[in-house]
Amino acid sequence: MRTGCPWRYLPGCFPPWKTVYWYFHRWAAQGTLHRLHAALGERVRAQQGRDPRPGAAIIDSRSVRSADTAPASSRGRDSGKKVNGRKHRIAAAHRLLGLVWAGAGYAGGLETWTLEKPGIALEVVRKLRGRSTFVVPPRRWVVERSLAWTSKHRRCVRDYERLPAHHEAMVLWATTSHMLKRLT
Repeated sequence: MRTGCPWRYLPGCFPPWKTVYWYFHRWAAQGTLHRLHAALGERVRAQQGRDPRPGAAIIDSRSVRSADTAPASSRGRDSGKKVNGRKHRIAAAHRLLGLVWAGAGYAGGLETWTLEKPGIALEVVRKLRGRSTFVVPPRRWVVERSLAWTSKHRRCVRDYERLPAHHEAMVLWATTSHMLKRLT
């Protein structure tokens, strides 16, 4: 996962690439990867002596360049960062969620969403005033760290997938592998 390779170039110790891809596609479509990710997340939090189910979430995004294998119909252009690709959003969310921290870019639509959800409060974390250099605002470092961890995986730095759901699955695999390392 970390170095990434095209499906057809999987090492010989794996089953035929079509079989591996079939399972990958099926697990992504059926939500198996989401369930695995959630279960591991609960175990990691419990191991750290924290409540297994988070009560807050932090949401952020980054632009990921798309390779020519990603269809133009599923790509966009981030004019601010001059990136032709897809938006990669990350959030820790759970049904018991009570608080969401978000960057200023999420203020409008997310505020409307949280007003419709009873018991969920939104706190917009804005840039620190008077700073000439980049400083991670309070609470934002958690999501910035998570984005940095996924950036260590080749298939997450650039979007090689034809389907956005498959890129999401690659990000889930990356964060799952990180959680497995924390458990061992």
